[in-house]
Amino acid sequence: MQLTISKPSDMTTVTRSAFIDFVRRAGEVNVATLPALVDEAIAIVTIYEGEALIGTAALKRPASDYRSGIFKKAGLEALVAAHPLELGWVHVHSDHEGKGHGYRLVEAALQKAANAGVYATTKNDTMRRMLPKFSFAKVGVDYPSALKPDENLSLFTRAQT
Repeated sequence: MQLTISKPSDMTTVTRSAFIDFVRRAGEVNVATLPALVDEAIAIVTIYEGEALIGTAALKRPASDYRSGIFKKAGLEALVAAHPLELGWVHVHSDHEGKGHGYRLVEAALQKAANAGVYATTKNDTMRRMLPKFSFAKVGVDYPSALKPDENLSLFTRAQT
């Protein structure tokens, strides 16, 4: 297993394409905007087993209007300025779940956050249990996913340190 933390500009065309394809297949992303968002990320984290990409995560600096919309949906507009970074695209291939890879991905991505406030949204129970281990707290109200309105997202925040 090889875990790598990269800046988007340091990724090869092949690794960038593999990351985008993996995240796209995981769902809950706008496929039209994903490539540009990858290029704007602060850190891209991958886990490979041999030649196979088995896990991803990223630390992102989303546009202020996107962040404001997330916090507004959760009923917490007052907190948006304190959380400029987003932890996202955390996904482990189903054949490799339950081996601690998600924990390693999140831990690596958060290393690049320095002291900044970070937020994450999730509909996944595993992430809901994992995020508090990294000092995240569930805040606000759950709200429907824009891409899958029958599924609710939870907002988690980690305060600036």
